[in-house]
Amino acid sequence: MRKSVKQQLALRVLSTAALMAMVSSIATAAFADTYDLNKGSVDILAEGGKQYITQWEDKDNDTCVKDGEGKEIRDREDSDITLTTKNETTDETETTDETETTDKTKPTSNTVTIDAKEGNTANVTLQDVHIAVNTSDTKSGAIEIKGDGDTKLELNGNNTVLTENDWHDEHAAIEKADKYGTGTLTIKDDVNDDGTAKTGTKADTTGKLLAGGYHEAAAIGGGAGEDLCDTSNITITGGEITAIGGNDGGCGIGGGGRPGGTGKNICIKGNAHVTAAGAEGAAIGGGASGGNSITITDHAVVDAYGAWGSAIGDGGLYSGNGSATTITISGNATVKAEAQEGCAIGTGQHGSAADLTINIEENAKVTAIGSYGNPAIGNCYGTGGTTTINITGGTVKAINSFGSDDPAYSNDGTRDVDPAIGASIQKSEYEDGTTCNVNINSSTGDTVVNAYIYGKGSGPAVGSTTTISSYNNITQKYEHQYVPADSVSYNADGSSNFGERNSAIVNCYNNGTVAKEKLSLPNTKDHLAVSYHKYRHTITDGEITYIWYGSESSVYSAPAGDITPDDEQAIPTYESILDLPVEDIAAADYRSVSDVNCIYVETVQDPEGYTQRYWVSVETGLLVASERLLEGETIYRMASLTADLSTPSTDRFILPDGTVLLDT
Repeated sequence: MRKSVKQQLALRVLSTAALMAMVSSIATAAFADTYDLNKGSVDILAEGGKQYITQWEDKDNDTCVKDGEGKEIRDREDSDITLTTKNETTDETETTDETETTDKTKPTSNTVTIDAKEGNTANVTLQDVHIAVNTSDTKSGAIEIKGDGDTKLELNGNNTVLTENDWHDEHAAIEKADKYGTGTLTIKDDVNDDGTAKTGTKADTTGKLLAGGYHEAAAIGGGAGEDLCDTSNITITGGEITAIGGNDGGCGIGGGGRPGGTGKNICIKGNAHVTAAGAEGAAIGGGASGGNSITITDHAVVDAYGAWGSAIGDGGLYSGNGSATTITISGNATVKAEAQEGCAIGTGQHGSAADLTINIEENAKVTAIGSYGNPAIGNCYGTGGTTTINITGGTVKAINSFGSDDPAYSNDGTRDVDPAIGASIQKSEYEDGTTCNVNINSSTGDTVVNAYIYGKGSGPAVGSTTTISSYNNITQKYEHQYVPADSVSYNADGSSNFGERNSAIVNCYNNGTVAKEKLSLPNTKDHLAVSYHKYRHTITDGEITYIWYGSESSVYSAPAGDITPDDEQAIPTYESILDLPVEDIAAADYRSVSDVNCIYVETVQDPEGYTQRYWVSVETGLLVASERLLEGETIYRMASLTADLSTPSTDRFILPDGTVLLDT
């Protein structure tokens, strides 16, 4: 029986729809899988709007790892790749490699290569990855980023990526050399470790990364040698990242070693928390002077430690290639930077003959500690070009030296002549000298600058010092000319102010002092790299110690020695509520939290968008809970709902010499 035209049309439409559904199903059947790096090295390619993965069992013999179904992992389409070295059964990050670390985890020596072609984006998650490779053998970084497209690395769990080498084929741990492409590498922490969306509560997790370079190779960025040392377009938006460069020129984040790689367009923003260390290379920036550009903004928190290179800016390998360096710190970023030979923020030990621009803007909070009289912020040996420092908003503390950490070589500052903020200008018949401009105003936000000259040092706290090539045989010193910025001069007590509140305030101090404490950075394969950074320092003025916290809009200060553990750790107390001005209280009433009856206090939102909430127990009078909100979203919460009111043992109050404190 012949079908009617209507029936044939209906069947044809049905068949077409079914075929389209099948094609659609096939087209979207891309994996979103987790791959065990213990089984083999991985190549990832982003091209034509898709992403592919190949995992090698033996690349030389063209054999691939097979999945649980016996299928080769070769050019497999996967739009969201997760890499791990964690054993699902033992929940330990381990491999079958022979090398075992002190934390009983075994790193894999397999590598990851990600190649994102122009116009494409590679999306890869590192989930509890532990890689340690000798790049002289692998001929690549532990993680190699290539291509003119973009690569996004999501951090979940604890990740460690380390390299070592035999002083040849020196590649960075996470290498992004311009030789292989200039796309953007973004390291982020957008989701929780289990892949769920962040909620802004205590339940959120933070992805972590330790990256360690070796010798002349960076931790994140460039390797060694003219073809590998330059890097560009590295962005960090989240996570807790520690990056320690190689000891002989590699940056923590940025360029590689000799001949001195540049670090261009390095941006740390969002809620990233970065700790970076460098030796001859900058902690964040370049291996040498010139051609570097760094931006730190939003709510990022950065702790940076330089040795011969700066903490943020230029490296210390040599005085530069004639290209300009620009450093910008803005938004609500919090930066602590210190160096041992160069500037904390600015140039490395050899200074720069090129243009240098440093911008501190909006509500940034910056602490900078120089060394041996070198400017904390600026140019420590300016033979040419223009050094421009614009402080147009935020709070800045800077001192030109931390003295000496070695008791055998004391330094009271007597020979220190350079400013805390500005430039040391070198003029001679062969050198024109740097032009130094320091501009302080409130064009982008309220501005407070505290600049210190260490100990018995001389010279302006803000401005420039020019070394004249004439030696005074009587004083046995070279002559210097001091040029304070904007006519800053000292009062009788050593302080100086100009501007007015709600605009710009500058305080300049003589006789600045610095306190030190031990700094514990994690070990990498390059043990020398960590050994250069034994201490961190805090600026004091002999009577007052200042502490800044990443999310605070103000600076805490107290007489030296009177700082409580609560203040040190930013833990709110009952006294925090008593100290609140009445106009700062938005709400106060009785509330219950976890069945504890409390007095509840909420503050008004401050100019940076922060609100504080407190719960004080009616029964004990103790603070039992506290929350901090940013634009209405909870970013910090603490609770201590039970209190031990029993009398402590007298033994707890006996000093080593037998003194009983309760009896005094």
